[in-house]
Amino acid sequence: FNSTFGEGTPFGNVAVGTYHYGLYVYSIKHQQTALNHFIQSGGGKCASATDQRHTASGISWKFTINNISQGMLNPFGLRMPGRVVRSGVAFNVAIWTRRDSTGISGALCIRGGQVAGVPEDAKTAADPSINTWTQYTLTITPTEDGVIEPCFLVWNNTDSTEHNFWIDDISFP
Repeated sequence: FNSTFGEGTPFGNVAVGTYHYGLYVYSIKHQQTALNHFIQSGGGKCASATDQRHTASGISWKFTINNISQGMLNPFGLRMPGRVVRSGVAFNVAIWTRRDSTGISGALCIRGGQVAGVPEDAKTAADPSINTWTQYTLTITPTEDGVIEPCFLVWNNTDSTEHNFWIDDISFP
């Protein structure tokens, strides 16, 4: 948090070639700059961005995936804030997405086992048309009160060419 790095590239690709799945390096308030956040994994990165936004305010999250090791079986995962859910009451999460290539895909996800009634991962594929913002929604109905943590998954589905995927305006309607 509030980190400062003296070199232009503070992290190399984390564990490239050794496939340490799930290993991430986080830098929040990167270079001590507000709204500048950076997450690095072995096959890509995610950073706060202003180059593409669904709305004009704040930031979007830009995933840049540049390695086939960050494929469908090992997607880059960005956790969202935990939310309270009630037994028998539908819970919705919505997100706007954009991508620059069909070589990258995403999914809105709630991992199974967080609360009763959601034993398996619940996912909604998010494959918007190229350079077009599209909204996706995921709904679950738990059978117990609790807290769930939605996430967004992104993966390279073709090769090791660099592809970008943005998410913005996460809501819980």
